[in-house]
Amino acid sequence: MPVLATAKHLLTRSITLRTFGVVILLAGLAKVAGLLKEMVVAARFGTGAALDAYLFLFNILSTPASMWFSTISAILIPHLITLERRSPEAAAHFRAEFMMFATVVGIVAGLLSWLGLYGYITAGASGLGAEAVGYARDALPQLWLMVPLLFVAQYGSSCLMARNLHVNSLYEGLPALTILIALLLFPVSIRVLVLSTVAGFTLQLIATLVSLARSGNLDRPTASLQNAAWRQFRSAFLVMAGVQLLQSATNIVDQVIAAQLPTGSLSRFSYTLRAQGVLLTLLALAVPRVLLPALASMSHAAPQELKRFIARWSLLLGVVGGAAALFVSGLSEPIVRLLFQRGSFSGADTKVVATLLGVMIWQLPFYLLAMLYSQRQIVTRDFASLAIMGGGTLVIKLTLGLLLVWRFGLVGLTASIPLVSAFQVATLLLLGRRKEAEPR
Repeated sequence: MPVLATAKHLLTRSITLRTFGVVILLAGLAKVAGLLKEMVVAARFGTGAALDAYLFLFNILSTPASMWFSTISAILIPHLITLERRSPEAAAHFRAEFMMFATVVGIVAGLLSWLGLYGYITAGASGLGAEAVGYARDALPQLWLMVPLLFVAQYGSSCLMARNLHVNSLYEGLPALTILIALLLFPVSIRVLVLSTVAGFTLQLIATLVSLARSGNLDRPTASLQNAAWRQFRSAFLVMAGVQLLQSATNIVDQVIAAQLPTGSLSRFSYTLRAQGVLLTLLALAVPRVLLPALASMSHAAPQELKRFIARWSLLLGVVGGAAALFVSGLSEPIVRLLFQRGSFSGADTKVVATLLGVMIWQLPFYLLAMLYSQRQIVTRDFASLAIMGGGTLVIKLTLGLLLVWRFGLVGLTASIPLVSAFQVATLLLLGRRKEAEPR
């Protein structure tokens, strides 16, 4: 038995590491397209009002889609894995119902986002300048379509990952690639940027549906929620959605605060996020997409085995994240100059973004560890700890974060990001150890 257990452990570890490498490769290819797109956007638009308007809308419209993906990937993937083992027919029926659910929820979320943003912008509460408000008002009637497109595409991505298929990581580069081609072929305007964004998300959805069909996971949508699997799924889904709402609120707070700062601040903040996103995407995407299915398959393993698994990955992610942060912070100015300094993106912009990047990149090790510990809480269905972490995150952002912004401006806003991630790690560690100490 010990020999069999050791062999099983080594096989699981080998498969997990190999899958981790595959996801990093695919996400890396997608991120290359994203970097090329950012370079062209920087050269064409710089840090002006048009880009401020686009980024303000894009970042806020991305929030419901990000919440949706974080919620369904955390709950749907382990649920589908379990359901497929018990009854493939029931799993197919559940997928058919969930696809209709994703479509309807996506359309409703998109329309509500459109109406809410339009009212917020026209009321003059956004903090954007008059020119940027005009751009935003013109872009919103088309850009909101990205929300329902993403909702359905991300549902498909979760189905693929439940089958240990990760080609969706590559498809996420299609929007950036579409924008890149459009900006190279057509005259520069925010309209081209908006329409190519919607076209890119449409291509991502089509590619995802094709992969679902080829893997045998594309089911005709069914307009009902009668499957028995919904009973177990619904409660976890609602709790996780609440947790994601609390956590995503911090991203909206960041965007709203940046919009209140001088013109160009939001653009510079977004360029910093994009530069940091190279490593964040390569590593942070791989953590939930690889480790969540692996942890789900270990849900009935001995507690000590799960603890060893978490400890090994904590060490690996902490070392890799810390080394990467040290490297990037030391070379932040050459990195930003290489990526963005051309055309309308000036040397002054480079210095500001490099300073911000040197601070923001220290989120990386804490973010990776927070994601790992969050996956553990999800698999063990300890949603209370996640809710406490989410609520605490928002409190920290609205207190310490605002204090840093008041004292240091845009640099303070940037510094609040790694501090929030460090708080999340400390909270999850403390609550996890307390739960382990409870009598079983």
